Amino acid sequence: MFIPSRDRLTSSAKILLSGLFIGSIVACGGGGAKAPSSTTPTDPTIVVGAVPVSLALTVDAVQLNSDAKTPVTFTARVKDKNQNGIKDQAVTFSTTDSGVTLTPLADKTDPAGKVSATLIPDTDPSNRNVTVTATSGTVSSSLQVTVAGTALSVSGPNAVVSGSQITLSYILKDSAGTKLGGRAINVQSGANTLSAASGTTCAGSGASTSCTTDSNGQINVNFLGSTAGSDTVTATALGATASQTIVVSGDNFLFTNPTPGTTPELALNAAVSTSKPATPISIQFRQS
Repeated sequence: MFIPSRDRLTSSAKILLSGLFIGSIVACGGGGAKAPSSTTPTDPTIVVGAVPVSLALTVDAVQLNSDAKTPVTFTARVKDKNQNGIKDQAVTFSTTDSGVTLTPLADKTDPAGKVSATLIPDTDPSNRNVTVTATSGTVSSSLQVTVAGTALSVSGPNAVVSGSQITLSYILKDSAGTKLGGRAINVQSGANTLSAASGTTCAGSGASTSCTTDSNGQINVNFLGSTAGSDTVTATALGATASQTIVVSGDNFLFTNPTPGTTPELALNAAVSTSKPATPISIQFRQS
């Protein structure tokens, strides 16, 4: 197309060319370019990238069985200054108890600002309190649960003559009733003498001793009545306690005739003579 020189253009032509030029600019600029828009969460209670100011820690059960079969679950929720949950926030769970296993179920919080961890007492069935702490940034929270159910039982006589010996038996079990072998049971007497009975391994003797349970979770301890009066024997193991009160008598009855340890034979249906006096039985009374 021939375009005349600038000096030769008429006023009408100048107006026409100007209109064409402006129209071209409008056509090129309207090709669909969109202004940037900001994206906000659809749920106002979910915040991404906010600064955590608090952490709430909960647990689904405050008591944990010692049998290590059922864990408890801790849940931490990280919140901002408006108490809204913060997504993708790192949380660490910790405890100083070496006899438990604490397992995080995720590394960061979910869209509601939550993350969980499970706890189980796998190596230590003792009755005790366990504290778990959840930390996110500079905020943290701690919670305590109780491991329970381990029990110690005792059986044996509750009376003995001074100078004589009886045997006390102890059995240690966890919350499921499983007998716990290879565990220490400490036994303490108030004033009498304790020692290992046959088949039981104990360290020390006297007023106290420490014995190791066999494969059936059992120990047997001899109690020698050396001091007259009432004595409470207390055994402890894995946070469990068993007590037995034993009365040591200072009075001692002893049969001297028939000879102690012998059993006289009496014939069945034997005739009894009423004219012949019976053979006397001697009883000796001692007091210490």
